[in-house]
Amino acid sequence: MDAIRYLVAGGISWRSMPSDFPARAWVYAFLRRWREHGLIAEFQDRLRGTVREREGREAEPTAGIIDAQSVRAASTVLLVRLCRLHRDITLVRADGGYTGSLAGWCRDQLALTL
Repeated sequence: MDAIRYLVAGGISWRSMPSDFPARAWVYAFLRRWREHGLIAEFQDRLRGTVREREGREAEPTAGIIDAQSVRAASTVLLVRLCRLHRDITLVRADGGYTGSLAGWCRDQLALTL
């Protein structure tokens, strides 16, 4: 787990992983297996919930923020996935790239205020 976190946090290549971690083929095999079984997403969800609860908030978010610069083309797919993963979300704040019919679509299809 530490080796994977080191790779992700540092943005380094697999070949640049320090020698005091296990062999990169072994670490990659664990990562691939965890990803195939949905464990990476589960780790992230549990961590997010724990951090939110430590801050005195509910484990599940009720609002979100998206930036059109990074996801404009995939906005409907992203918003549908967001609503499936976090059923309590009712509000998503977005920048000016989300003007037009998307707000109405969110209201009508997802019961979501954009």
